Amino acid sequence: MKIEPNQPHIIFEIDALGNIKSEACNYPNQNGVCQGELATQPFEQALADNKLIPPPNQLSRQYKQEDISSKQKAQIDRVQQQNH
Repeated sequence: MKIEPNQPHIIFEIDALGNIKSEACNYPNQNGVCQGELATQPFEQALADNKLIPPPNQLSRQYKQEDISSKQKAQIDRVQQQNH
């Protein structure tokens, strides 16, 4: 899909740890708030509601014991802290 330079669009990036980052491009500012940020909020909330990403007010991911070992969790948490 080709995105024109002046066409509003949202980019989602998912890294190897499963973290998601969204970026809205080419949305004009309104009252000092980027409309792109407002546009991504419903998507991010829906992903959080479906437990695909952490909720906005939660700093770290929740882990299921059977999914990840404590050693792996410590490594992931360490990387996430370095990235913040």
